[in-house]
Amino acid sequence: MDDQKLIQEKIAQATDILREFDIDVWLTFVRETPLSPDPVLDFILGQHVTWHSAFLISRQGQHTAIVGHYDAENVRNLGAYNQIVGYHQGIG
Repeated sequence: MDDQKLIQEKIAQATDILREFDIDVWLTFVRETPLSPDPVLDFILGQHVTWHSAFLISRQGQHTAIVGHYDAENVRNLGAYNQIVGYHQGIG
């Protein structure tokens, strides 16, 4: 199984768990990751991010990634997030 398919399956699994426990959304907020990666990124992204980023997985299946503009295309190519918001100045 390739990494892209694994990430898509893990996000689908997380969506099912959110539904099971009646939780609206799972938010993961990470900082720049090469030096101090968040372990969950292996399951919801499979790559590092350049800037602060937020990943929202919802029980309705609408998943959003808010990432620095340099990361947006890689996240889009993953095919696991419905909406990718790339920012230039700051996430806040």
